[in-house]
Amino acid sequence: MNELEAVDKIIDSFVAAENKRLMAEVERLQANIARLLQLVGARPAVCSGCKANVVWVRYSSGKSAMHNHDGSSHFSTCPFAKDFRHKHGAA
Repeated sequence: MNELEAVDKIIDSFVAAENKRLMAEVERLQANIARLLQLVGARPAVCSGCKANVVWVRYSSGKSAMHNHDGSSHFSTCPFAKDFRHKHGAA
């Protein structure tokens, strides 16, 4: 094995270890988000537009909103969000 191949092997080993560490961190954060959503009373649901798995969260104001499992607003990521917008002034 020449010097370049040895360096490539070291780099590959480092990248693999770092990817494994990062995936474990992502899984840990996803579990934390899931626990947090349970604590705030989120209800699992399926978006009727894009069929994504989401959660409904009820705020202290009484309003509810759909969120993705990463905590982001589903309304901002759903390709069908425009179909669910309320028309202001509509009767």
